[in-house]
Amino acid sequence: MSLLFVDQDILILHLKQLSSFWGVLYFTEKQAEVQAKTLKRIIDSNLATKQDILMLQKDIAETKGDLQKEIAETKAGIIKWVAGMLLAQSAVVATLVKLL
Repeated sequence: MSLLFVDQDILILHLKQLSSFWGVLYFTEKQAEVQAKTLKRIIDSNLATKQDILMLQKDIAETKGDLQKEIAETKAGIIKWVAGMLLAQSAVVATLVKLL
């Protein structure tokens, strides 16, 4: 959720000024109010602030650290299994050589 504060009255005033820029009234007061409310809702729901981005970067860094830890643990597990299988294979080959 963004922490940006948008004053609806300022948006309405701005839209009225824009509508009368060339001396022609493009928006009625009701239309300006509706547009101001819509813009405020869009800004409040979709705008990411610097704080939002910093929180997201922190979450990404934590996730990256967790993933690196899991990868290291998986590598260690694979090495243990491969080493165990190598020893077992060597034992089987040595036994077969003695028998033959």
